[in-house]
Amino acid sequence: MSSTVTRGATVRHARPPLTALAVAGFLWTSWIAQPSIVFAFAVNWALMAAAYIVWLVMPLELGAGYYQPNAYERSGRIYATLGVRGFQRLLRRSGYYGRQRIFPSYQRGPDAADVLIAQTRGPETAHLLVFVVVAALTVDVAVRGWWSTAAWLVLFNVVLNAYPVLSMRDIRARVQTLHAPRGFTCGIEAIPRRATASRR
Repeated sequence: MSSTVTRGATVRHARPPLTALAVAGFLWTSWIAQPSIVFAFAVNWALMAAAYIVWLVMPLELGAGYYQPNAYERSGRIYATLGVRGFQRLLRRSGYYGRQRIFPSYQRGPDAADVLIAQTRGPETAHLLVFVVVAALTVDVAVRGWWSTAAWLVLFNVVLNAYPVLSMRDIRARVQTLHAPRGFTCGIEAIPRRATASRR
């Protein structure tokens, strides 16, 4: 119980810092904005790198309710339709999937499902923060009349931030759906063989 209370306190105080980081990120990117595809690509990576560093120093999360999968997410159909599963397969082939600080994957061990779910929260929060900043920047760039740059920002933002966020949510929904009949906390022995094999 004490760990739950401590975690809740951390989450409650996360929203103001996240908001401040989002505002700071927007002001900085708006100040350095240039009408070019290079800027649209580089600014996404610069913000992701900054979010990663901040997360290492000061892990921040939103309220626990945000990370809970909604009913429509549990079947996985929406993610399959949006191409999230294909995005995950591409990442697995690239080697980025499975690096716990980037895109976590299932690892054998005690309470493996709980660990996997916990590891999705940090990357999702970071990518969500960057997504919001870049979305605001896109509006700012469009207002300036830099339409091609705005279009590139949208494209890179979807691929580099929106899909990672959706991927993390898909992972949590699938894990929680698999474990729903037997309770949330369980180890590797509770996962059906077909589910384990599918992650190899």
